[in-house]
Amino acid sequence: MQVIIAKDRLSAEIVVMAGPAMTRDELAAAFAASGIVHGMDAAVVAAVGEQVVDPSFAIAREVARGNPAVAGQDGHVDLLFVAAQLAGQRRKDGSIDFHERSLLHPVAKGDELACVVEPTMGTAGRDLFGKELQSKPGKKAALRIGAGVRLTAAGRVVADRAGVVAHIPGGLDVVALWQHDGNIDLHSGNLRSTGSMLVKGDVNPGFCVEATDDVVVQGAVLDASVIAGGNVVVQQSVQGEKAFIRASGDLDCRHGTHATLVASGRLRAQDQLAHCKARGKTIELLSGRGLAFGGELRARNTVLVLQAGSLGGAATLLAAADIADDIDQQVRAESNALREARRSQKSPDAMRGKGARNSVAAVDTAITSKLERAQRQRELLVTASIEVRGIAHAGVRIMLGTTELILDQAQSNVRFRWESAQSVIVQENL
Repeated sequence: MQVIIAKDRLSAEIVVMAGPAMTRDELAAAFAASGIVHGMDAAVVAAVGEQVVDPSFAIAREVARGNPAVAGQDGHVDLLFVAAQLAGQRRKDGSIDFHERSLLHPVAKGDELACVVEPTMGTAGRDLFGKELQSKPGKKAALRIGAGVRLTAAGRVVADRAGVVAHIPGGLDVVALWQHDGNIDLHSGNLRSTGSMLVKGDVNPGFCVEATDDVVVQGAVLDASVIAGGNVVVQQSVQGEKAFIRASGDLDCRHGTHATLVASGRLRAQDQLAHCKARGKTIELLSGRGLAFGGELRARNTVLVLQAGSLGGAATLLAAADIADDIDQQVRAESNALREARRSQKSPDAMRGKGARNSVAAVDTAITSKLERAQRQRELLVTASIEVRGIAHAGVRIMLGTTELILDQAQSNVRFRWESAQSVIVQENL
């Protein structure tokens, strides 16, 4: 009989060959001589002890097994957002919108981005001779924390500012300005950001860029949209009937063609606006050709251009003291109020009194709103003006408030303003 112990001292095998009979005491002495004090399989020992008295008995079987040390698990980072870019998003009809690929992950201050899971220490083991085997603890997760996030005592990674998640292997941050290196197209999908965004290429047809703060597009906006909670700068052109820019602050572009441009602040083009619909607090075309022809320029305060219209008589409108945005918003509000009133009037008899009151209230609201709009326009007319510092071609429409003047011949270096005493548009040389 032999007791064969493995090199790692974690298992032992008993080998019995046919030969002279052994007693149980001799078997027990052989086990004792092996030095095994841990992990002995009592059932195997008992079975062998019953049969070693038979000279023909032979067996090879594991008789003891120790406990190996179990290494600890490494720490890791569980992201609370989908880091991989999507192929697209499923629409309600089951089709896929390949413009929506979720490349960016906008977050607000305080949003949780990830959870850092600590490593475990592991479990100690014991060999056949009773020696304790030390376990290897797991490694801490390697995570670099940027200035825009913080790690809490509970292991949560939290956004310390609003912005876009910047995620690279082993690192997390939230950046207030996201820089996109390239075009906005099917590779990127639409981009939406909390904070500001810099696009170092074009915004291609059918795509959109949205940010809660400023947006800078170093290329062109081509039949695409840009919407910003701050300023917008487009360093090249804005082109196409589906091109749409809305800035809650100022809007600057090089030139525009058949585009819609809306700014709550100043709207400025460095060269020309051709067949565009432009709205802003002030509108300026004072560099390059400084030309507006076709389309309409509507400003709350002033319009300043070098040239307006064309020799061919392109329909061109220059308007100041314009409250078209206010009217559009109020018309929608009034329509909703009247719709609700009509709905109440169709209710059961018990509700007819309430329906009538709602109808009267809707009419009162509409009248009040019209009076408020008229007052705002009167206030704007006091300082509103339109200046053409070059040539205004015949056919150009000048509008101050709701009063319109159509130029029957070309005018040069002229300012149009409102004369409140006579309620007319007057023009004067610059």
